[in-house]
This record gives sequence, C-alpha cells and structure tokens, in this order.
Amino acid sequence: MKKGSLTKAVPLHADSCETVKEALQAGEMELFGIARNNYPGTPFKASEVPGVSCFGYWKTTGKQSYGLPTHQNEGIELTVSLQGESPVTVDGVSHSLGQGQIMVTRPWQKHSIGNPCFTQGRIGWLILDVGVRHPHQEWIWPDWVLLSKSELKSLTRALRQNEDAIRPVSPTYLELFNRLLLIAKSPGQPHRATRIALLVNSMLLELFVTFDSTPTTYKESLTDSLRSIRLFLEQLPKRLHEPWTLQTMAEACGIGLTRFSTQFSALTGETPAKYLMNLRMETAAKLLQNRELPLQDIIKQVGFTTTSYFIQVFSRHHGQTPAVYRRSHLS
Repeated sequence: MKKGSLTKAVPLHADSCETVKEALQAGEMELFGIARNNYPGTPFKASEVPGVSCFGYWKTTGKQSYGLPTHQNEGIELTVSLQGESPVTVDGVSHSLGQGQIMVTRPWQKHSIGNPCFTQGRIGWLILDVGVRHPHQEWIWPDWVLLSKSELKSLTRALRQNEDAIRPVSPTYLELFNRLLLIAKSPGQPHRATRIALLVNSMLLELFVTFDSTPTTYKESLTDSLRSIRLFLEQLPKRLHEPWTLQTMAEACGIGLTRFSTQFSALTGETPAKYLMNLRMETAAKLLQNRELPLQDIIKQVGFTTTSYFIQVFSRHHGQTPAVYRRSHLS
C-alpha cells in the first residue's frame, strides 16, 4: 500500500456499460454521472481527482428490458443500493443487494446487476483506480487521499484480504454518498474536484471505521501471486486465439518472467508453453467433433496461423491427422 502515480498499472479496458446506454436511449432509466474512459456521464477534466474513474447513479423507470451483464472494471467498484433491492452476481455467486448495502468488487472479479434485467430502484456507484489489475499487486492510492498511513494500511488490507461481496454500510456513509451524487446531478458547480476529493476521503474514512469496528475474516491467500495465475488459467480457454508468448503470459498475470515460470510450473506441473499447447490441442479435438465448424475456423480459434503447422502439431499430439480424428469421432 502506498500513494503515488497510477501510470504503472497494466492496462485493462474499462467496461463500456453499453446496456446501460441502451436503457437510457430507450427511456427505461435516468442516469447522472461524471466519468472517464467509456463510462456514461459528464466527462472529467484531465486534472480532476486522478484515480476516480467514475461515479454516479441511475434510477430505473417502468418495466426494464435491460441489465448489466457479467463484466469487470479497471478499478475498485463500490456499488450501493439507494432504493429497492437488486439481484447481483459476484464471481458467479448470486446475491441480493438491498437498500443500504454495498457491493465491493475488484478488477479481477466478474460481476453483474439484474436477473437478467434491472429491477425498480436507484443504484449508485464509485469506481476508484488504485493501480492494480491482479490480486497480488500493491495498491497505489492517489496522492489526494488523506487517511493516515495506519488507517490506509488497515483499509487496504480489509479490501484486499476479504472479498465478502455484500455488507451493510452506515447511515453516515450513505449520507456522504448521496452528497457525492448531488455533484453528479449538478456537475457544473464550482470547486468540483475539491468537493469530490473531500467527500471520497470522508467515505473512505467511514469505510475504515466500519471495517475497524466489525469482526472481519482475513485471508492472505487472496493476495498471493499464485491466485493471479489461477485467474489467468480460468480465462485462458477463451483466449487461445491470442498470440501468447512466455513474456505476454507473465505480463497478463502481472508477474516477472522468472517468478511466473517457476510458480506456473509448480501450480500446473507443466511449463507454460507445454500447458498452452496441450490446452490448444485438447480444445481443437473438441471443436473437431462439431461437423459444422470449418477446419480453418478451428485453427484460428486455437491460435495457429498456418494450416500445415497445426496439422503437424495435432498429428503428433493425437496420433492422427485432424481429418482422420474428425471422421473417427463423427461416426
């Protein structure tokens, strides 16, 4: 945990909230926000409160045809139900976000709102980019955060080593959050950046007080670099088409090359290159059992650029050419 520049974080594309934009265009919700990146809302000025990706709220109107499907953000998201109860998921587990409760998600946590559509109510959010993309990385808080070193250390630990999805927040936190949202509704007010920084600091302090006064179970394993590799392995089957190298796999985990290779082999029992190739070959074998899928599409999906090399590797791995394998598994 430290304060400083946020520029060293490995890039992660922010969710663009396309379904929220569609719901706005359809007149099914009202939204007020101040935002960076592709988030909906009034744009931040470049110099305003660096590290705040966006904040705001939406209010649904009438029957809903839209929801916010599973996605990830580049920052720590604090989502609060201000009115009503909303079904949500975090890491594939279903929850109910009730009025006066907060949902905390980190960049590596997939989450959704709606089942599948939004429910009636009002949802507020704040996304803070603290320079992390993986569980093991050190958090870099913006310079304008005013908590003491000990308070910030405790709060960081509470947010890193405990991932309970839903928890109650105090009336004080809700009051501060609503004051922040008034700025989203009236973004032209003077001294906007200062007002935002003061309110977010007060909210962080209130979060610290909440954690500090509530028995909390901490798990150091949540911040282990092995977990970052496990999360990468969960995503890898859907990313086989990418031109992976040992270097890019290590970068995708936010881990140095030597450490990544050692920990990857300890976790899987194989080198990264061998694991990747085996996964590509097993995936190709499954795809070949779909008679409707052209061979060239399969080759691209599993990350090969030439047919001859794919046939050579597949034949060596399975003892049959792709054509023979497909015929024998379609009979």
